[in-house]
Amino acid sequence: MRQIYQAFSDKRGGTVGVLKAGFTFSGSVANNTVNLGDGTNPLKAGTKIRRIEGSSGDILNVKAHATVGQIKHIGTICFHKTDAITNTAPLLTLNGGEKTTIQSLKNIKPEGLFGSYTLLKNTSGIEIADGKNVYSNITGDTEFNMKKVGGGQEIASESCQFKNAAFDETTGIKDSDNNLYAGRSTVGNSTVHNSLTVNSGSFQDVFGGKTEGSGTEATDKNESRENHVTLNGGKMKRNIFGGYTDKGKAKQNIVTMTGGSTCNLLGGHVEFGNADGNIVNLNNGTVKEQLFGGFVFDGNANKNTVTVAGGRCLWRLRAGERRCR
Repeated sequence: MRQIYQAFSDKRGGTVGVLKAGFTFSGSVANNTVNLGDGTNPLKAGTKIRRIEGSSGDILNVKAHATVGQIKHIGTICFHKTDAITNTAPLLTLNGGEKTTIQSLKNIKPEGLFGSYTLLKNTSGIEIADGKNVYSNITGDTEFNMKKVGGGQEIASESCQFKNAAFDETTGIKDSDNNLYAGRSTVGNSTVHNSLTVNSGSFQDVFGGKTEGSGTEATDKNESRENHVTLNGGKMKRNIFGGYTDKGKAKQNIVTMTGGSTCNLLGGHVEFGNADGNIVNLNNGTVKEQLFGGFVFDGNANKNTVTVAGGRCLWRLRAGERRCR
């Protein structure tokens, strides 16, 4: 095994046909480990591995970007954040020309990978044997989500803090559409007690908390509550939401505006559900279109409060709004 390890883990590179974590002609094979990368250096250019095989108890550690023909019967695949890992390319690419079967997304472990990463890519397809293409694991106030994406050719991971985040325009979560978040869940975890202060800059939509999607196994789900957004300055291109959820409840969220501008200002927003007890304070600044304490497309909006002490709302102000589609 030592010669095989050096062939793909040190700086010299090399070629391996079939790499097996453990092998015996008679006896048990379990609890073996294969490391792709040493945790510091990239794999040497030209490193080739046709196939990695293992058993249900074996572990494959990916510590550098690697390309392998195929992996089979590996129990757990761990993807590690190391000096050799970035989020600009897939961590493990399989190019052997056949579909890869993963027993369950629960068997894939991102370690220290905060943000968004493509963990695994196979243009010939990836099959999840248990049929569950979304899996979420919660550690503290952060969710680590894995999903089969890219037309079934990729497994992606992302991490989102959904509780107790306290950010500003510099430290907040930003996505590819230039939206800004304090707390966020993409698998339905309730976003709770997050705060976001915006002093400057320009963003599309701004969220104190945003809950969307499904897949969480948590009991506290489908709510966005007790989030707070303060806008002191800057130009927001579309909406500011204290709390947003696509279904469920948005309640007891607060938005305070002391400067800057936005198109719409909403304390709590729900697609399908209830928006209750949300508060909007307009002290200064400009709301170019509409201001709502609570807004629901299909459901109820009760006990929301809007207080205007200054500033401008150029079109419509409502404490609560319910629309049926």
